[in-house]
Amino acid sequence: MNSFSFHGKKPSLKQCIAQAKRIGQESNAIELQWGENWLQLEKVCGYWQGFGFIRDVDAQMIARELNHS
Repeated sequence: MNSFSFHGKKPSLKQCIAQAKRIGQESNAIELQWGENWLQLEKVCGYWQGFGFIRDVDAQMIARELNHS
């Protein structure tokens, strides 16, 4: 699993999607962290699934975006 930690201000949905797309090219499992908040994305049977939140950014929203791109 590849992970990335955001520092400073809360990352936007757009920032989370961009980072997930970058990491998703290399890995089938991703973890994004911001302080105590985290979310995980995993590619199962060719489709991304998401678990967790970073404040109001839901991992499922990111998974849907990755599946449509």
